[in-house]
Amino acid sequence: MYLVSILVQHPIYKISKDFLYYSEKEVKLFVRVEINFNKQITYGFVTKVEYKDENIKQIEALYGFKIKEIGKIIDEEPIVSTYLFNLAESISKRYLYPLIGVLQTMLPPSLRPQKSSKNESQISYITYYKLKDNIDLKLLSKAQLKLIEQFKVSKFLTTKDVASKKTSFNYLLKNNYLETFKEEKYRYKIKESLE
Repeated sequence: MYLVSILVQHPIYKISKDFLYYSEKEVKLFVRVEINFNKQITYGFVTKVEYKDENIKQIEALYGFKIKEIGKIIDEEPIVSTYLFNLAESISKRYLYPLIGVLQTMLPPSLRPQKSSKNESQISYITYYKLKDNIDLKLLSKAQLKLIEQFKVSKFLTTKDVASKKTSFNYLLKNNYLETFKEEKYRYKIKESLE
């Protein structure tokens, strides 16, 4: 079992403390999670994770209060780095402003816990495609082979990138030459800049 410390931004009160929850599944640092906070379903930000051998009843007896379970884990990977989190902590201490508020300012709108709690659909995704390994090129036309070369250079492409080669692209997709992925637009932009 995992004990998880979570930051929550309250719409009225300036809360500058972590709240303790638990999870049977492993939770990574610096991800968003869905929680029941003050009888409302909202989203929080994980700041600390500690594995415990004891069960929840034993932990509650040790701490002297009831601990709620996390609803679901939103992100598979951290949405900020350790460096960015430490920077947020130092800004919070220097300007006496709640840490969650500093993090909200640092993150793009689609990744902010507060925004996500109101409307998950605000998290927008982009679909991109990657060429599969060990594919047979013998039956492909010149136009399709040209598109294959484009995939080899760029590694992954969006439908926008292949708009002028739609027929060849549709053929490759239909015949299982391509892998399809979805990522949040913000993450895609980071990935694109690092390629």
